Amino acid sequence: MQAERKNMQRMEEIVPDSNEQSLQHFLSNSPWDHRAVMDQVALDVDAELGGHEDTMLMIDESGLPKKGEESVGVARQWCGQLGKVDHCQVAVFAALGRGERASLVDARLFLPKVWTEDQARCKKAGVPEDARMYRTKHELALDIVEHALELGIRFGWVGVDAFYGENGSLLRALDDTGLRFVADVHRDQRIFLVDPIQNPEARSIRADEWAEQQPAQRWRRTQTRESTKGTIEVHCCPN
Repeated sequence: MQAERKNMQRMEEIVPDSNEQSLQHFLSNSPWDHRAVMDQVALDVDAELGGHEDTMLMIDESGLPKKGEESVGVARQWCGQLGKVDHCQVAVFAALGRGERASLVDARLFLPKVWTEDQARCKKAGVPEDARMYRTKHELALDIVEHALELGIRFGWVGVDAFYGENGSLLRALDDTGLRFVADVHRDQRIFLVDPIQNPEARSIRADEWAEQQPAQRWRRTQTRESTKGTIEVHCCPN
């Protein structure tokens, strides 16, 4: 509650003709459509940053530490903020970015099975009926990308970290959309050099083993983006 009160106080400083009590009522009790608000934010961000070849849609999750059992989605699960398993809520977020500028454009709350398998708990917490089914974080990430395309959000490529990059179904779905994407992979992740669906006898190889097999002249250093710690550079190996 203290954290929420501080957030309300910060909003009160920015939103004209508002106060902590009215903002708390609006967020907690008023029947407003969060999806419509979030979609409008996405369109506003797109107007500023979208439509360029280097505009990217970044997908990542974040854990929000929470005590108690009543907040929707709270459970003992991995929390990146804390770096350990603890009580928290987890959501998958999307940000539209270009250069040094970026802004959130979507978010989907992850509901663990301890929630989706307890319909009474979901009902008591006010979870809409159509949201009470279990969906993995990878499925939520794909929902976000598909929804951004439906809205007409303009981006040149999608970026995900290794948690999403390890999921073949998600990567194939992204590939099917025709989008360019950059996915991190773990060094010990096994990859296929040919499509295993079309070639059932294809064998996999570790990502780091494949990298070691590439001639040195194939690699080149490329700047990806600016960060708070300076320019981020990577080694890439074009086909």
